[in-house]
Amino acid sequence: AHNRTWSLFATDTFSVNERLSVTASARYNNTHIVLGDRTSQSNLTDPENPQLLNGEHDFDRINPALGLTYNFNYTNGMYASYSESSRAPTPIELLCADQSAPCSLPNAFLADPPLEQVVTKSFEGGFRGTLKNGTNYTVSSYHSTNNNDIIFGSVGGTTSSRGFFRNVGDTRRVGTEFGLSGILKEKIDWYLNYSFVEATFEDAFIGVSANHPNAADLNGDGTANEIQVEAGDRIPGIPEHSIKIGGTYNFNDRFSIGVSGIYNSDQVLRGDESNQLQTVDGYFITNANATYKINKNFSFFAKINNLFDTDYESFGLLGEADEIFGSFVDSRFLGAGAPIAIFVGLRATF
Repeated sequence: AHNRTWSLFATDTFSVNERLSVTASARYNNTHIVLGDRTSQSNLTDPENPQLLNGEHDFDRINPALGLTYNFNYTNGMYASYSESSRAPTPIELLCADQSAPCSLPNAFLADPPLEQVVTKSFEGGFRGTLKNGTNYTVSSYHSTNNNDIIFGSVGGTTSSRGFFRNVGDTRRVGTEFGLSGILKEKIDWYLNYSFVEATFEDAFIGVSANHPNAADLNGDGTANEIQVEAGDRIPGIPEHSIKIGGTYNFNDRFSIGVSGIYNSDQVLRGDESNQLQTVDGYFITNANATYKINKNFSFFAKINNLFDTDYESFGLLGEADEIFGSFVDSRFLGAGAPIAIFVGLRATF
């Protein structure tokens, strides 16, 4: 695979007055991808078409962006922006984009059909600043649409890695973020961040998920590995709600102890783009840390991840359970979260 990309971009910020600034930019991307089977006789391809892995692809686009910031005073302001970006398909995606010739990632490629580049159009805006009591805040919202998004469809295999990439239409991510941080009584540094994201498919399509218990032959082609994805179905692997909270108590200039927590809500299994199965449960884990400064160059530290040894799963996908466990038929594979872990050490800074 030969992959060449070059870009040309320009940007400038205009100060309309003391409070208002406008930024405008544009970026031109040009990507050229050449793919070739050096043996010309790969046993992975159709003997009647030995050039199936060969291909040449070009992608180019101008991506504009426009933004503004307005300062109410020296410590508070607002901002808003619109931007576009593009991503050319990778060589791996191009080499594995034929439903009739699925690949075993990451090392067996079978065909080289074309894919469209993914174009993202985003709106974002919000407020940020510092309150009179010294509390820093950020409030923002965003709307992002991926046109011609590329996803992977699994046609089978124990690890669900045998399949193909394809464009499935538009996907959307709409959300908001909220953050607070500050210092309490000159002893406690604290922060709170909350994020909500609604990540959905915007176009209905027939998905491919060979290990889905409700898969059927929807196209009438004799392969019972298809699921109906509707507009509005959640994208797998993305929790809707996330919270990060923490604080550090400074006993003096040398010694401090901190506690933090991370919460992620439930997420859809990869391979269940149709949202028919039980999701991966949400979880909350607690971490702790302590630091003792010996001098300006050396300090001791201790860190405990997952302080209460919470049992949780951080990811999930569908696979062929009977290939591993025999008669066991539940196709849900869950990624176990890391158990309690303790680290102690000496940090040197020069």
